[in-house]
Amino acid sequence: MRQGGSIPIRRYRVILEPAMTPLRQELVRKREATERFETGPGKQAQVDWGEFGRIWDSSGRCWQKLYAFVFTLGYSRAQYVEFTTSCDMEHFLHCHLKAFAALGIPQEILYDNLKTAILGRHPNGSPILPGRFLDFALYYGFTPRYCQPYRARTKGKVERGVGYVRQNFWVRVKGEVARGELELAALNEHVKEWMERTANVRLHGTHGEVVLKRLEEEKPLLGVFSRRPVYDTDYHSLRKVSRDGRFSYRGRLYAVDLRHGLGELDVAESLEGQITVRDKTGAVVRTEVVELVASTNRWQGQAGTTGSDDIGRGGLLALIGRDGPVVQTRSLAEYEEVAGAVRAG
Repeated sequence: MRQGGSIPIRRYRVILEPAMTPLRQELVRKREATERFETGPGKQAQVDWGEFGRIWDSSGRCWQKLYAFVFTLGYSRAQYVEFTTSCDMEHFLHCHLKAFAALGIPQEILYDNLKTAILGRHPNGSPILPGRFLDFALYYGFTPRYCQPYRARTKGKVERGVGYVRQNFWVRVKGEVARGELELAALNEHVKEWMERTANVRLHGTHGEVVLKRLEEEKPLLGVFSRRPVYDTDYHSLRKVSRDGRFSYRGRLYAVDLRHGLGELDVAESLEGQITVRDKTGAVVRTEVVELVASTNRWQGQAGTTGSDDIGRGGLLALIGRDGPVVQTRSLAEYEEVAGAVRAG
């Protein structure tokens, strides 16, 4: 023993470590654990994306990434699930619309730090929202909430919901998807049927009641989706119109009435690929797709998006179907002969 009868440090460790270990473990558990809380009816929903590999697109003759949008009501645990091939802002908002139509609009929605839902945080910690998403939230009257950074488990209801989709639904269809036998539209029909017959009629393991029964209690406290015009989730881009009434979009040349020449038009494309063109007043503009037929070297018109009936087919539109100037085709040998003559002279 040390002078003065002190106990060696090694003995302190032998005595104290067994006693301190349980206390230390409890501190770690409390620091890492998240208190499970139950939200009242109509109060909250949680949203997340899940990745599900790839799916075959026969129209594009290619494989595309596959995502699942999962929307879970906190009180009833009722779910809305939609598969998409993109998780951009337009698909993000469109999936919200489908969930609102199917279940209703809660007071607030909890998100992980998705780029489509939050751009970052101010120095005081308050979230910075993308402008279009903020406008969407204000339009439908819900408050976006966000998980603490690196604490995604605070969104446990929907995290478990994504896992439930994988374990209960995905296992039924993943073979067909992997073989290219089940495409996106059919997959969403399958998941819709699964929600109606399985997910939302099951006895839930946490609250111990049938999900649909709890949803009936929650419905009166959820916002009604159909009371307002549907929010616009189309892709939008401005296109300048040339002097002769033409503009290009996605590799195609479109023709409009000459009165729109040198102006700008708004091109809206739905998620299904339907094109609608509007002028600055919001009126629909009739368009025609202009295609060059290589075999005849002639410009021909092809009907494009439908427009308002009061717009006539005058101006350039009347000329679209007529034969354009025919350009004579010459062989390269003729050009070489001319060039040689120039050099000799």
